[in-house]
Order: sequence, then C-alpha cells, then structure tokens
Amino acid sequence: MSKFITRFVKAEELADIRIATAQIQYMESHEKEETCWYRVKYQEGQEYKKLIFKPFPRLETMVRDKTIVVGDCYGERGVEYTVEQMLEKGYIVEGDKVYRKPTIIICYGVDKKLCIEYKSWQALHKAWNNFKYRFEQMGLHFIF
Repeated sequence: MSKFITRFVKAEELADIRIATAQIQYMESHEKEETCWYRVKYQEGQEYKKLIFKPFPRLETMVRDKTIVVGDCYGERGVEYTVEQMLEKGYIVEGDKVYRKPTIIICYGVDKKLCIEYKSWQALHKAWNNFKYRFEQMGLHFIF
C-alpha cells in the first residue's frame, strides 16, 4: 500500500490550488465525526467550589466563564484549550462533545490527497455539488 501525501487546506485557501483533472481518482466526503482525542473538561456557566484562604479559610461557589477542552491523546494529555483554539485546530465543540470539522477529500495523482475543511455541513454539501457539477462537465464520472 502506498503512503499518501496529504495536504490539509481550508475552504478559503482552495482558490490558490491547481490540480490537473486527468490525475483525479476519486472524491469522498466526511460529516463531522466525534473524536476520542479530546473531551470537554469544563462547560461555560458550570458552578464549582473554590477554596479561599484569606482573610479566613472558606469555600466559595464560582461560575466558569469559558468552556475548556482537554487533550486525551499521547503528547497532549492534560493540555487545556479554549473553544477558539479548538476551531483553529480543526475541531468543533458542541455541548459536551468535540467533533472533527466536515471535510472533502480529493485523491489525485499516484499518492496525493487534498483534504478541504468546511465550517458546517451545509457548506460542505454546497461545495460537493459544485465539485460534482464541474467534474461532470469535464467528462469525469464518479460513483456518488
């Protein structure tokens, strides 16, 4: 099995990329899928107890001001991220679950893949139909 050279891009960067249509082999789409690499540690608005020592020791109830996601994989175990940082990494946080962004993968050449990330399923569906229309106009036929 050959090893693929994968290039990850965002939908906005797609205009700068050129691929020869004769090299395109297949195209696939992936909806947002739940990941086991990250988990939500704290939810925004969640109450917690904090031990305060001065002027006298006591427990106070505090409210979290932002959602914190923590890594569960090797190399990132215990590292905390905010929701904005997770968006930059290609993940979506909804409720208490972390999802990988929807992607379209175009395989071309012998060993190359282009992974295009989209912000929502609707944007992916629109791009999928656009790709399908363009490829059919060029004479390429895919099993969709």
